[in-house]
Amino acid sequence: MVSLTIATWNVRGLRMAARQNEILPLLATGLQDIVILQETHLVSEQQRSRVQRLWTKGPSFWSYGEEHQAGVAVLIKARRDLSVDFVLEALPGRLLIVDFTLLELSKDGEKEKRAFRLCGLYAPVVASQRRKFWVHLKGYCSTHRFLLIAGDFNNRSKLADYSTYIEKDCSGKKLNPLTPEERLLESFLSDRSLKDKALEVTNQLNFVPLPCKKAFIEQYGPQGSGKFTWYQKNRASRLDRIRAPAELKSLSCRLTVTPWSDHAMLEVQLALGEVRPRGKPLWRLRPKTIDNMACKEEIASVVANMMTLEDLYASELPEWWERAKRVIRKTCQNYEYVINRKDLQRYQQAVYDFLKCHQNVNQGLPVNEQVLKLSRTVIQNFQLRQKLKRKNYKEFRTKGAVVDVEEWAGAKTPCSSISMEGLRRCEGDLVEADPKSMLKVMEGFYGDLYSKKAIRKDDIESFFNNAPQNLLESMCEGLTQQDREDLVAPVMEEEIWQVIFQGKTKSAPGPDGLGWMFYKTFAKWLVPPLTRVINQLLSRDNLTDSFYQGVLIFFPKQGDLTLPQNWRPIVLTNVDYRIVAKVLNNRLAKLAPKIILGPQTSAVPGRSMLDSLCLFREVFYLAQRGEWKGGILSLDQTKAFDRVHHGFMWEALARKGLPLRFVKFIQLLYSKAQVTPQINGHRGAPIRLNSGVRQGCPLSPLLYVLVLDTVLCQIQAKENITGLRVPSPGGAITPLLADVAVKRVKYAVHADDISFFVNNREEIASVMTTLGGYQQVSGAQINLQKSRLISFVREKGTLCLSPVEVVTASKQTQQENQTLERLEECKILGLWFSIKPSGWEKNWHLWLKKIKEYFDKWKPWRLNVYQKAVYVKTYIMPLALNLAAVYPPPRKS
Repeated sequence: MVSLTIATWNVRGLRMAARQNEILPLLATGLQDIVILQETHLVSEQQRSRVQRLWTKGPSFWSYGEEHQAGVAVLIKARRDLSVDFVLEALPGRLLIVDFTLLELSKDGEKEKRAFRLCGLYAPVVASQRRKFWVHLKGYCSTHRFLLIAGDFNNRSKLADYSTYIEKDCSGKKLNPLTPEERLLESFLSDRSLKDKALEVTNQLNFVPLPCKKAFIEQYGPQGSGKFTWYQKNRASRLDRIRAPAELKSLSCRLTVTPWSDHAMLEVQLALGEVRPRGKPLWRLRPKTIDNMACKEEIASVVANMMTLEDLYASELPEWWERAKRVIRKTCQNYEYVINRKDLQRYQQAVYDFLKCHQNVNQGLPVNEQVLKLSRTVIQNFQLRQKLKRKNYKEFRTKGAVVDVEEWAGAKTPCSSISMEGLRRCEGDLVEADPKSMLKVMEGFYGDLYSKKAIRKDDIESFFNNAPQNLLESMCEGLTQQDREDLVAPVMEEEIWQVIFQGKTKSAPGPDGLGWMFYKTFAKWLVPPLTRVINQLLSRDNLTDSFYQGVLIFFPKQGDLTLPQNWRPIVLTNVDYRIVAKVLNNRLAKLAPKIILGPQTSAVPGRSMLDSLCLFREVFYLAQRGEWKGGILSLDQTKAFDRVHHGFMWEALARKGLPLRFVKFIQLLYSKAQVTPQINGHRGAPIRLNSGVRQGCPLSPLLYVLVLDTVLCQIQAKENITGLRVPSPGGAITPLLADVAVKRVKYAVHADDISFFVNNREEIASVMTTLGGYQQVSGAQINLQKSRLISFVREKGTLCLSPVEVVTASKQTQQENQTLERLEECKILGLWFSIKPSGWEKNWHLWLKKIKEYFDKWKPWRLNVYQKAVYVKTYIMPLALNLAAVYPPPRKS
């Protein structure tokens, strides 16, 4: 098992030759692989060159700053499997960044690289300066490498880090709370899962030389408070810490007390055996590159040159577009490298000039004020750009006051990275932690899920032919001839312009890395040829390869995260594909109200989830008054979007009256589509998309709604399902069914969340029979274990929840499985409903609890009245809008 030993020590001065001759040999003979030193007190290049020559065990990097007490160094002992990749003096005398790589033999005997980023730091003593220092540090922590942060933090990570710690006084009041600066640091480290490695194992106390042990014990006792790293008089504290990812396990920890410093040397041995680094993320064109005027002119020149070749590809415009994208991508990548390299060189030269001027001041020599001012400006600008690289960073300026951008970003969402710790195919299997093994698990799971289902075309046609067509056609308005012509009309430039400028600039790009900002910046040049490319693509039998590609990324859901089904898949497609899909979606969305029944409130313009929520409010109100004694059959579907059979989807679209040519457009987008799973930055083998709709594609919500509407129309047409009687015109439920000829509400649906209003067991059986036929031909799967029948007990003011698999079973089975769950309220579409008169007030109590959490988080910040108003408008009011539209605020809370 490979291990890495890291030590951090505040040496309190290395300027004198005597101290250098005492301390450096001690470090050279130790077992540490990497040593981070603070307070070296070096102030000149001559002193730095001397200590570099004295350290002969490997490379060493030294940084000294303007302050006399500052100074940071990273000493590395030469190892055959360790190589230094990059060194950056991020903040002179305070922060030194070292990127290095470790080689390790894998189980297969192959060499694997483990990339690390070490941040050696010496934090300022003053709290206000220390807070700015943490903000500066964050800019260097967005990396795919394993992050190690070590040094003298000069603050607490918890209250017990001080020997004088007292939690509460005699009255029970909490004492010595963490300061806002300390909470900011701990929140930032927790979001990145960086653990304090010295606390994972018992600390061993060591003394060099041994006689200092006697004086130490006389002052601090035989136990010596072994966890502390700083000792002064009768006080002690744990100022020196080593933070590393949770995957790196601590094998041992030693504290070495010496007479040369009031800080003990903290040494931690980390095990690397089971650690798996994140892979490199997909390349993307960054705003910094586009904002560079020289790069923008070069890209414009490339686009202009490629347009001159358009005539040569008259009948093969899609191939011309693919070539143009490759050239643009290569140009942008080259410019990004040049820009980053030039910025780094300018910064390093500015640091050298700044230190040279400072050295001249100390020696009484003349200083060039212009060079000093310019170097300071370059250093400040470079550090600001590093901060801007952090994920979710957003600068916000108000009327003459600058809001702390770090706090603003933190108020919106924590910046915690999403990573998979391990996967297994099913319960009982061994959890795989290796990226390659996890990718195989995902490839197997989604390979089966997206595989072509064995469903015959005759069965699909039989499903539609058995339905009463005349009644189904009377339910919806249907499409006119003009509507059909509009769907298949050639794509116009105005449609492309509309889609491009409606695109979200910060949404992730696809595999080609060209995001919405690129298309918006060069829309004037790109829209005309792109319109011709899309029209030619839609007239073909196949698209070009990049239109079929997509990267499958995953977001956690509830449940066991070692199982693939508890991760939500999202497909990242290229922006040019999204433009085509969005154009088709915009055309179809305009006509969706004519071919989709009213109760479906998702993906249809003019309808909202609030319609469904208000419907449930009225249903519970009717049950509370005893005017309706039925039940709500709430059904859960397993991977609803991923199981749609393509053959059934094409037939459903045709039966809805869509032109066959428009159906062919959609078939083009899905005929050879494939996705590549990505886990922790590692990408696997492509998976063919033979079923399902792409979650992340602009068309997918509307396509799924159209497919689901086919079976809902059949259930709506069944006379033996009475459902819920609609109130008189003007009632709360009537607008929901304004386009439906019948006068009964039989279901409420939002996307794949379906709830049927049933009155007896016969209606439940009829619904399940119809859905059973739908499952056989569409690939859908109802999860009976999670589906529930909600019945009302008006006398007790409670709800009874029973599994559908028990409700649909025989009476003998029901008696054997008495699994009724009695509750006062249940959650539907994110809100709590109850038949108790005041049961709905729970929604507002939860809302108040949520905003109190926001206020507690923002209370320590110094905000003016305008900033407080912005916070309330941005984060508090949206939480209440949907709730207030369904239930008014209670009079008393």
